[in-house]
Amino acid sequence: MFMFNVTLRTFQKDYNAHLLPTSNVQYAVGNRVEFDGVFRKKINFHPVYITQYVELPDGLSDEIDGLFDEIHNSPPIPASMMSIDITREQDFEAALTIPALNLDLGGKVDLNRVRKFSYDNVSSRVICRAAATLLKSGLEEIYPNRNARSERFAFELFYAAKVTLHTENDYAAELKAEFDKAIIEFDGSVKLSGKNNEILTFENGGLSPFASRIESIGDML
Repeated sequence: MFMFNVTLRTFQKDYNAHLLPTSNVQYAVGNRVEFDGVFRKKINFHPVYITQYVELPDGLSDEIDGLFDEIHNSPPIPASMMSIDITREQDFEAALTIPALNLDLGGKVDLNRVRKFSYDNVSSRVICRAAATLLKSGLEEIYPNRNARSERFAFELFYAAKVTLHTENDYAAELKAEFDKAIIEFDGSVKLSGKNNEILTFENGGLSPFASRIESIGDML
């Protein structure tokens, strides 16, 4: 399988996507998203549909929410990038709940010792044309002057069947030891490999998104 190798900045630029700092199986397309912190880089993902934060014509919110629910309850489809390597950069801040696996290692991971993440068998859920059309028409009717344009939401969510951490020598072994000591419910497999114990692979552990394409209301108008 062909693997795309990109930096985090390139990933954000080429796919208009952001790695999620935390992940949850309940995250869905249409959920509200905020950017906070220094330079507005911190992502706050709210598991509530954007329709609850903007005014829409009577009955339209329920119709759009129904479409969002249908997407969330349907299996994800193959994404445009089936496999991707994301290289750590100086300001790399992907939180290691190990997105895509719903696995929380808390503050036990030193990102300065992680060189890159590999995501394999990537799939996605994306807002369907019908939901996008309804949302756009409703917003244009209520907000002709675009005064709700700053609100943001998840337009597409990306998932991976396998997540691999490439670390400094022996650091993956330290993480594996921490994982083995922790009381964590995890149905998938955890494998340590590499000549210098620098590769740790989590597989088939669940279906939590690791990244999201985020759009604003202004993008819809």
